[in-house]
Amino acid sequence: MQNDANNKSTLTPDECSALYHIGNVTLRTYLKNHPDCGFIRKYKKRTLIDRPLFEQFLAEGGKISNAKKRRKDQKGQ
Repeated sequence: MQNDANNKSTLTPDECSALYHIGNVTLRTYLKNHPDCGFIRKYKKRTLIDRPLFEQFLAEGGKISNAKKRRKDQKGQ
């Protein structure tokens, strides 16, 4: 699967986790908790990852963790 993913501009979560050595559950949890992250593309019911935008996210120091995004009203607590 990894060799096929090297030439693609959009990746499935499985391909992305294999190519970038990110845990599948961790990646899927991140995608679920951060639907507005900018590199997610939807095609019908499929979730795809825009590879150039994802690589830019990682290059800028973006971290993939399965921690939930904090809401603004929870910051002060």
